[in-house]
Amino acid sequence: MLNVFQNGSRSLTVKGKTIDGFNAFVFATANVPNVSIVDQIDLSKIIISAVLHRNGKSVTILSGATAKLLQKAFGFFSNTFNSSVRVLRPASTNDKEVVIQKVDLDFGRIFNLSGGDELVLQIDVQNAFGTSVDTSGSYFSVEPNYVTGVELGIPVFDIRSISSQDSEFSVDAGNDVEEVLFINLDKNSNLLDDRVLTQVSFSSDLISYTKNINQLFIERMEQFNTESIALERNQSFSLYSGLEVDKVNFKLYLDSTKVNGGMNYVFVRRHKVNAKAIELHEIKTQIHAHENAIKKGFKVNTEKLQHLKVAKVARKKLV
Repeated sequence: MLNVFQNGSRSLTVKGKTIDGFNAFVFATANVPNVSIVDQIDLSKIIISAVLHRNGKSVTILSGATAKLLQKAFGFFSNTFNSSVRVLRPASTNDKEVVIQKVDLDFGRIFNLSGGDELVLQIDVQNAFGTSVDTSGSYFSVEPNYVTGVELGIPVFDIRSISSQDSEFSVDAGNDVEEVLFINLDKNSNLLDDRVLTQVSFSSDLISYTKNINQLFIERMEQFNTESIALERNQSFSLYSGLEVDKVNFKLYLDSTKVNGGMNYVFVRRHKVNAKAIELHEIKTQIHAHENAIKKGFKVNTEKLQHLKVAKVARKKLV
C-alpha cells in the first residue's frame, strides 16, 4: 500500500503479479475538534498517471488525469460514480472528525506482469486538503487489486479536455475503441438550464448515429436499473460502450455559454489486443498440465514438454 500526503509525489511499481487496477481512497482527519471536513477534500488536486514497461518499451496507460475525473469515468456504470465522503467519526466537542472517500481505479482489463514487466502508477497530491484538515495524518492511499486471469490486451485511456466556451469538439479516436464517455464535473442537475451537450454525431466501422441531448437522456435511462441512478449522472453521458470498433470519429455540439474550462472531458477507452500474450498463456497452460501429470505419476510426452518450454521463452520475448 502506498500513502501520499499533502503536496507529495510518489510512485508505486507492480511486477510479478496479475492485477486489473488499483484500490484507492482518501483518508482525512480534522485538525481541531467540532469541525466538519466533509467538504475539504478536492479530488481534482490528485493527479494520476500509469505506464507499462515491457521488453524495453513503454506504453502510457493513463496520463495526468485527476482522481475526480477518474472516479466519474471508471465508475460511470457502477455505484462509485458519485462516491461521496463518508464520516467514520463525526465531529463533536471532544472529537476530531475522520472521513474517507473511495476512488475507483478499475482499469477493466487484466495485466499479467511477469519477467521484467513493470506497471508504474504515479500519484501527485497538490493541495487536495482544506485548511481544517490535519495534513500530517491525512493522505491518498492506493494498492494493487490482485486478480487471476489472462491478459488479452492492454487498456489505454485517451482523455481530452474541452476548452471554455467551445461550441464544437471533434475527436478522431482511431481503432480498438471500447468506450467513449462525455464527463461533466460542474453541473449538479439534469435541468435544461444546465445542459452542456446538445448533440453528438458518432461514426465507426460498425455503428454510426446522430443524437440530440433528449435522445441521450432517454438512452441513459435505459442503461441503468432505476431512473434515479441514471439521473445521478447529471450532464455526463455514455456515447459508446460495447465491442471494439475501428475508424471512430465523433463530434460534440455544445452550448458554449455552459462550457467552463477544465470541467468537461471526453474519455476514450481503447483495448490493444496482444495476440502473443494469448499464445503465451496457452503455452503456459499446457506446460502446467504436463507438469501436474508428471507429479501425479502419469506418463507424458517429455519431448513435447521441452518444445513447449522453448516456445514459452520465445513467445515471452515477443510479448
